[in-house]
Amino acid sequence: MLMAVMFIVFGALILAAFVSIYYNPFPSPGFQPTSLEISPAQEECVSGSTLKCTDYYGCPGTKTCLHGKWSPCYAPKECSPGDTRYCSTGSCKNGVETCNSCSQWGPCIP
Repeated sequence: MLMAVMFIVFGALILAAFVSIYYNPFPSPGFQPTSLEISPAQEECVSGSTLKCTDYYGCPGTKTCLHGKWSPCYAPKECSPGDTRYCSTGSCKNGVETCNSCSQWGPCIP
């Protein structure tokens, strides 16, 4: 019986120590509670729908709805930054496209 009482007291002390270490009823100055608003990534959608977006690095991309949820933003990698290629300006003139820092082709410049 004495052993059971000691076990309960010891458990209560450990629990009290844990709570005093990890529970802080006074958040630090500047603390902002998280928003409970639903972000576009969490909104339900129609499977197959797409939206233009900007990825983590600021590059343009697309997110797609799959099973009612939006995928992360996917920015395709089309080239290596700094690469160039010839292109048509549409007025019987050729131009040059340069691959930007997002690994996507920039505008066709005559």
